[in-house]
Amino acid sequence: METFNHIDIKKYTREDLLYLRNTNNVLFKMFQKQVDEIACLSSKEQKLCGTLTSINNIINENYTIYCLIHTDGLIGFIKIGEKNLYLYDKIKLHYGKCTCVLDFYILEKFQKRGLGIKIFNFMLKDNDISAFCLCYDNPSYKLQNFLKKYFSPCVLIKQPNHFVIFSNYFKNVSIKKVYERISN
Repeated sequence: METFNHIDIKKYTREDLLYLRNTNNVLFKMFQKQVDEIACLSSKEQKLCGTLTSINNIINENYTIYCLIHTDGLIGFIKIGEKNLYLYDKIKLHYGKCTCVLDFYILEKFQKRGLGIKIFNFMLKDNDISAFCLCYDNPSYKLQNFLKKYFSPCVLIKQPNHFVIFSNYFKNVSIKKVYERISN
C-alpha cells in the first residue's frame, strides 16, 4: 500500500475564496476547476443529476470547504454549512438552523487510507462539534458506512427532507434547547 506523506488540510471560507479570487485569479480558477471535478465525482457517487458543490455555491451560501491537498492538487473535500431544517425526533417536528455536512468526497485512489477520518476530525475540531450533532445531506452508502465505522454504535435516522441524523441527535442539551425554543 502506498503511503501519502505530503497531505495538507486547508479550510476555505467565503472570505478566503473572495480574497483568492481578487488577489490571484489564475490560482482561483485552477482551484475552482479542481473542486468542480471532484464535485462531479461526488454527485456521480450519489447518483445525482447535478453537482452539490461549486466555488460559487460556497461563496453565495456562505459555506465552508475543507480540502485535502496532495502534491498533485486537490484530492478530496468536505463542504459544511448551516441550513434551516425540519427534523423529526419520533415524537414531534422541530425546525431550526443546523450545521450540516453538505458534501464529502475523497478521490477513489485515496480512499481506504485513513484520509477521510483525518479531514473529518479536522473539520469537527475546527467547529468544536461532535459528529452526532451534525445533519448529513443525502449521504451516500459509502458515507453512511463511514459514519457507522468511526462513530459506532450509531443508528442513522433518515428524515423526509433526505437529511440523515444520528439517533441521539436531540439528546445534546444545547441542540435540544434551541429546537424546543424554535418549535414552540
